[in-house]
Amino acid sequence: MENVVVKNVKLKWAFLAEPNTKGDYASGKYEVSVVLTEEQADMIRGKINARQKIKKDKEGDTVLTIKSSVQPLVVGPSGIQYTHDELKKVGNGTVANVRINIFENRGMTFAGIGAIKIKDLKEYVSRADTSDLDDEDSAPSSLGDLEDDE
Repeated sequence: MENVVVKNVKLKWAFLAEPNTKGDYASGKYEVSVVLTEEQADMIRGKINARQKIKKDKEGDTVLTIKSSVQPLVVGPSGIQYTHDELKKVGNGTVANVRINIFENRGMTFAGIGAIKIKDLKEYVSRADTSDLDDEDSAPSSLGDLEDDE
């Protein structure tokens, strides 16, 4: 098995605490999409089967979705392993160094998650989280019409 390390890449759609099991495209695996430079994409394209696509997403980023059937090692900037709760906070735009495992399965070569070192965490906030709408310790809103004036 070969490894490729990509540094200072952005992560999207991280399922690192638990496998992706919801929705039409659920893989049942741990997964994350990695935003690659064209140079990184070309390097990886030359190593993997064409069935595993490196593609442009809706935002125009070049992304490769990598998966694993076992929970990958994810560490923070200090090298300490992330807890389950910390893994749930990895949001879109998080910057990391990623070890991509190049492996063979049924005569084809694929890329999977090796390990991830988070460098700059962008915390995921659920749409269901309304804590920023609480009255305590809130800064004045630029959307004044949300205030209770009546």
